Amino acid sequence: MKKMSVFGTMWVKLVMVGLLFGLVTACKDKDKNRVKPMTIADVIAGDGDFTILAAAIRHADLSDALRSSSLTLLAPNDAAFRASGFADVAAVTARPAGEVRDLLKYHILSTSQSQAEIANAKTVANLAEKPAYVTVNGAGEVLINGVRIITPDRKADNGTIHVVERVLQPISRNLVEELKVHSDLSFALAAAERAAEANSTLRNIFTTSSSQYTFLAPNNQAFIDLGFPSPGSLSAASPSVLADILLYNIVPGRLLANNFATGTLATAAANKSIKVDTSNGIKITGNGNGGKVTNVGQTNILATNGVIHVTDRVLRP
Repeated sequence: MKKMSVFGTMWVKLVMVGLLFGLVTACKDKDKNRVKPMTIADVIAGDGDFTILAAAIRHADLSDALRSSSLTLLAPNDAAFRASGFADVAAVTARPAGEVRDLLKYHILSTSQSQAEIANAKTVANLAEKPAYVTVNGAGEVLINGVRIITPDRKADNGTIHVVERVLQPISRNLVEELKVHSDLSFALAAAERAAEANSTLRNIFTTSSSQYTFLAPNNQAFIDLGFPSPGSLSAASPSVLADILLYNIVPGRLLANNFATGTLATAAANKSIKVDTSNGIKITGNGNGGKVTNVGQTNILATNGVIHVTDRVLRP
């Protein structure tokens, strides 16, 4: 009887060991079969179309940040980096890590947002805490600072990825400050500063951020053709005359090149409009230009309070 008891005890122990071994093995198998989370950082690192971005993320030490929850990444692919002047990985990693970090944070939104949600906003909040401006063109494409989202709504376990066609650049200057850094717009700058002396509406348009405007800025030659041979001649001109002209060259709202459509546009000059033709580029006709067409050259010079498009003729009301 005693032998049977000992045997039974040993049997129970063996069974328990076996069950424990089976449980441990099952847990190990379960761990092996568990799907590893694919965060935004993981998706970018595993996609061969984002080699430059992946290197930039590592260089900026943002991998862990992109594994946190509820984010949106506006992701430039390799072609977007090259189009923005970054030829390869070395071109990015040659920049100081802090500079690359600040640039990438401008591409990271603090919540997960679909393309539709972004399209309904005028600006988006990013980790750089600098505004990025949203527009939607006639084809329904969403643009941020004039840069198209080309592949929207790619999902990751911690948010959303939207592929963009170029690297986004933060905007820090208002309309007047932008004029100051473009040498071919020095006449326009002189006209704006002179007209703003006597016109508070123009002063607010050019310098405040409470509203957005589109300035169809005549280049230097356009003002010369109008009879102003130098910036000094504009500084000596009648402020009210210049104000009337400039208000007619300004359209309320932020209109990027893609937002123009054939038809008429109201200007900042009361009850006066311009005619737009987009059948071959952007061509504009003013009421007082005798039918002569104004061509839009450089486009989408972005400012905190609007956008500048450079033209080759001063629009006359």
